[in-house]
Amino acid sequence: MVPLVIMIYFMGNTLLCFFGKDYIEAYGLLKLLVLSSFFVTIYMLFLPIQNIKMKPQRITLLNSLRASLLLSLSYTFIKKLGITGYGYAWMITYGILGLGVAGIAIALYLTHRIKAESKG
Repeated sequence: MVPLVIMIYFMGNTLLCFFGKDYIEAYGLLKLLVLSSFFVTIYMLFLPIQNIKMKPQRITLLNSLRASLLLSLSYTFIKKLGITGYGYAWMITYGILGLGVAGIAIALYLTHRIKAESKG
């Protein structure tokens, strides 16, 4: 994933030229979306795990949080920054969710490990 992100980040302008000159103006948005892909990946990997564990409440909570954060931040940032504001809203939303999910996963892992060590 890292090589692809680097390639799109630095060569995205060229890639957008294939779609037309109007798309080149969204190069800043493309860079923000590509950089946030790491956070999106963490979040998107967590959802199927919760689905397997039969925890639909967590999925609903996370998706509700994602929707409310993304809508409120994008509405605020688009007014001030134009279409690039959506990129900032996307990055902040998935940054919060990705780091939060990673923190929860680490805490659950450590708790599980401590319980296992105390038994053995």
